[in-house]
Amino acid sequence: MADALKEAASEKLEGFSQDVKACLLDSEAAPEAPVREVKEKWRLLPAFLQVRGLVKQHVDSFNHLVDIEIKQIVKANEKVTVDTDPSFYLKFLDVYVGEPSVEEEFHSERTWSSDRFTPQVRVRVRVRVRVRVRIRVRVRVRVRGWIRLRDVPLYP
Repeated sequence: MADALKEAASEKLEGFSQDVKACLLDSEAAPEAPVREVKEKWRLLPAFLQVRGLVKQHVDSFNHLVDIEIKQIVKANEKVTVDTDPSFYLKFLDVYVGEPSVEEEFHSERTWSSDRFTPQVRVRVRVRVRVRVRIRVRVRVRVRGWIRLRDVPLYP
């Protein structure tokens, strides 16, 4: 089993440097065994960073939020009713999160104390959120196309 795992790992690491291969494959312990010692974990860090990078888990997490979790949140809260009029309801059918847009704002300020111009840059990242809804008023039911809710800021 250990030889088969090492062979499969070696094939997956084909394009990586010898240091990464040595770090991940040259161990006396079985490949499926947990790494318990801190010293061994530190040996794995350079290989992990070279293979996975620093931001991949953040990008994967964000993509999971956009692709799956937002739809689950909307599904859990899909029907909106009004207490004063039981014949009215609004039901969310689907949600779409668009591509992020980036706004950059640049300006400079002159302060009295230093008599210098201080450049300031503000970056805003937003995504457009749209929903499809079914609206019922009394006996009439309408399904609306994609309705733009708003641009949601991701970064101030």
